[in-house]
Amino acid sequence: MITFKTVAWYVRCVIILMQKPIACLICMGFLSIIALGDYRISGLVRRTIVFYSPKAETKFVEERFVARTGSRADDIRVFAEEVALGPSEWDAAPLIDRSAVLESFFVRENTVYIGFSEEAVLPPAPVGMAAGDVQHNLRSIERDIKRNFRGIKAVRFFIRGREMPRAG
Repeated sequence: MITFKTVAWYVRCVIILMQKPIACLICMGFLSIIALGDYRISGLVRRTIVFYSPKAETKFVEERFVARTGSRADDIRVFAEEVALGPSEWDAAPLIDRSAVLESFFVRENTVYIGFSEEAVLPPAPVGMAAGDVQHNLRSIERDIKRNFRGIKAVRFFIRGREMPRAG
């Protein structure tokens, strides 16, 4: 339990350290090492997803920290599920409709095969994008997977078991 005495002690320590720059740098270095160790032990990894903000008419990158699973294929599957969840920003457009479900997934050699439910080809809900944007959004997901997972050469999308044609 944190008490007033504890807070006062921390404040006194900070004031003392601020008067001694070398001690302050050593303390900051020590805290940085502790933070890095905590990050490594937690098993989280940073993944980036590019979404589009129609309000600002620009792309933005969202970073997510997800747990490592120990398997590259499972890591990519978790990433695909994160993409399907959509952006955390309220004014940003999801890449696929939020009601879409990841039905199938596997990785063979350097190719990822992702199967979504038929809702994935609907215009994303809150923004009402044109149906032609589905191909663009699938290409964006492909670029995100290739950016986050080195060595992936191709991503194939399937809707209800049928392969989506690739856009130029």
